[in-house]
Amino acid sequence: MPKIHYGELSTAEVSEVQAWSSLYWQRADAYIAGQSVSFSYTFTEPRMNLATFLPSRALRPTLEDLSLLSESDCDQVLVFMPGTDETILAKRKALKNAMIGGSISTDFFTQPQAAAKHAERIEEALAENPLPWGIVGSSLVSERLPLRKFKRLTSAPTVPALSFSSGTMDTITVIIGNIGNVLDDAADVTEAQAALSGGESQADAVMRVLRDDILPTNNVTVEAIDRIDMSFGIYGNVPLIYVRFTDSYVLIDGIDGTMSQVFDLTSPLDGRALLERYTDFQGDDSVRYFNKFGCVMQVAPTWRDTPPVPGIVPTPGPPGTPAGLWQPWQCSPQGHTCRCTASGTYQDPGPPVVPYTVRVICSFCSATGTNNCTTPTTPGTPAPAPTPATPGIPVPYTGCSCKFQYMY
Repeated sequence: MPKIHYGELSTAEVSEVQAWSSLYWQRADAYIAGQSVSFSYTFTEPRMNLATFLPSRALRPTLEDLSLLSESDCDQVLVFMPGTDETILAKRKALKNAMIGGSISTDFFTQPQAAAKHAERIEEALAENPLPWGIVGSSLVSERLPLRKFKRLTSAPTVPALSFSSGTMDTITVIIGNIGNVLDDAADVTEAQAALSGGESQADAVMRVLRDDILPTNNVTVEAIDRIDMSFGIYGNVPLIYVRFTDSYVLIDGIDGTMSQVFDLTSPLDGRALLERYTDFQGDDSVRYFNKFGCVMQVAPTWRDTPPVPGIVPTPGPPGTPAGLWQPWQCSPQGHTCRCTASGTYQDPGPPVVPYTVRVICSFCSATGTNNCTTPTTPGTPAPAPTPATPGIPVPYTGCSCKFQYMY
């Protein structure tokens, strides 16, 4: 049986992927123009409708090989939020043309290294099968160039958590006890379907319910919950839910709810044990991880002082809703002063709008009327910050020095 996740598609199936891609780019172009459109598509081959089949990133390894894209590019930014930078727009055009028509073009004068590698790949392909190619003006153009697989970018070994707190164990127990029902209640929407509709995928829905309902209802907390894509082969993708505790993290398969081992916070991402349950996975290193912006990830998300994508500032969710809710302040002694933290949820610019975790850390606070810096008994729910640069959150004490951090 052909390995569809590794690009073993018939000519007719490739044409269907291009038809899907055409709808994907129509939605992207409409989004940039300030319009909201939604599409759906069903492949003829049933296995191409599986939750593990995702065409939107399949051309990326090939374009990286030709230096038309780089490993540092965030593909969802290229597609939906390119801005006006000519270099970014050129990359977007290359990706769009390759996805919709299977056409790749490299210029001998402005892209000499890319054109040389392109010629080399064409020669390799012609040794196996006929391939449409030619020279148009100063450009080398090919169609249906064989696609290359993803490659793992780090060989660093994983680090299992040798120990973790009872609180972490309690939270894991709650997740395991509820994940089945959460999956049953979530709409069966694949990542490929969500990419066309602009809506929430099943994995997105599962993450949202865990974060906003299951964990708070059971009085357990986590540092952050986020979505990660684990791409493999060419068209393969498993949506993961990253759950970070104060001392460790786990990965959850967003398709069937299987949980990974417990990893140390320093461990690189490695969900291959979850992939081994899928028959199409060949057990190789053709695996790569992406965050919701389509940026390559090698390490697990952690707290950072800068926004996820330079130049793109996330916005706070609506006050009073889960997407805009700030948790009460937590304070502890810091020498003769106090250190207080408050975490909340911000929204990506989209699409789709997917919340993620941020926090404010306030150090050297003066605890008026007390020397033990206890958490205020009535901290309330502070309003979300207007922008990350100006948190604007009322702090529980005076004299604080505060900074904003992002989990990614």
